[in-house]
Amino acid sequence: MGTAVDRYREGCRKGELRLFRCSSCGALEAFARDFCPRCGAPDPVSVSAGGRGVVAAITVAHIAPSPEYRALVPYGICLIDLDEGVRVMGNCAPGLAVGDRVALSFAERGDAHLLQFTSTGDEDR
Repeated sequence: MGTAVDRYREGCRKGELRLFRCSSCGALEAFARDFCPRCGAPDPVSVSAGGRGVVAAITVAHIAPSPEYRALVPYGICLIDLDEGVRVMGNCAPGLAVGDRVALSFAERGDAHLLQFTSTGDEDR
């Protein structure tokens, strides 16, 4: 079964965002941990997220964190409030604004599969 991080990465490779629900208290978390940060119970269960949400914040990275990213700068990084009620961070398409509805896809960067958000085109902010 692997660690929570292993399950998260496996999901991303398969094009699935995995969240973690505590089987003891029911708390839902976006961060992959092998315990519930609310009650301490071990081994939260992986659940699939729908991948839709609303942009909560955006920033633009102008400095590459590693050589592989130099060709990509500048690029947007956004915080997304998922419909499931948790917040995640990912890359965002140009032109997004706070309040926009977004959908998730994945961007492959070497061995990593990063969260990539684009507009759904919905005007309902």
